[in-house]
Amino acid sequence: VIAPAFSARYAINDKFGVASRFEYIYDPSNIIPELKTNTPNGWQSKATTLTFEYLPSNWITFRAEGKYGVNKDAVFRDKFNLPTRADYYGIVSTAFYF
Repeated sequence: VIAPAFSARYAINDKFGVASRFEYIYDPSNIIPELKTNTPNGWQSKATTLTFEYLPSNWITFRAEGKYGVNKDAVFRDKFNLPTRADYYGIVSTAFYF
């Protein structure tokens, strides 16, 4: 299993930030149970994530994140529930510090 990930964050100012992440997972032998695919190539994927952050105060953070990933085999599902090699999604979240 090979699974490196690289990430970087840039604070535009004390209210806004941008972060990016790249991850690569190579598990052709299906060693990781959660990633078992039952395909000849196992789990072999690359994914990138881009995050925008807004911190209106020291106690709250708003994030908007988009992720795109592609696998060697069709292990994801599209909107018609058919196998596909690519997967993408967006998420909006809020974090409170206390």
